[in-house]
This record gives sequence, C-alpha cells and structure tokens, in this order.
Amino acid sequence: MPKIFEFYGVVISMYHDEHPPPHFHAYYAGARASISIDGSLLRGKLPARVMRLVREWARDRRTELLENWSRARKGRD
Repeated sequence: MPKIFEFYGVVISMYHDEHPPPHFHAYYAGARASISIDGSLLRGKLPARVMRLVREWARDRRTELLENWSRARKGRD
C-alpha cells in the first residue's frame, strides 16, 4: 500500500494506477473510504469524527495532494 501519511490511526494512501477524479484512500480501524482531493466522499464510509479529521487534513494539504496525484499519474503513463 503506497502510504503517503498517517495520523491518529488513519492511513492515507494514493495509487499510481487510479482513475479520475483526483482522490486518495483513507483507512481507519477496518473502515475505508475513497475521498476526492476537494473532500467529497466518493465511496466507502468512515466514522463521522474520522471523516471530519480527514477532510480537514485534506483541506490543509490540497496543493500537496494535487502534486502527489500528478506524480502518481505520470508513473502510470
């Protein structure tokens, strides 16, 4: 799993062979979700408190996440 960050037991991953829109995956205590870089839930479910933390984290790191997405996509081409 290409982990890019971990906090409070939440693991954030991004894969090079993913489909648009730009997104990442969050894992927490057996729960998982795909979340767009703008914070929209694409698939899955996280506890509400964890989802708030993940969205706040993504908002604060939006530029970095978009750069990671771009690098990951280049690895795919």
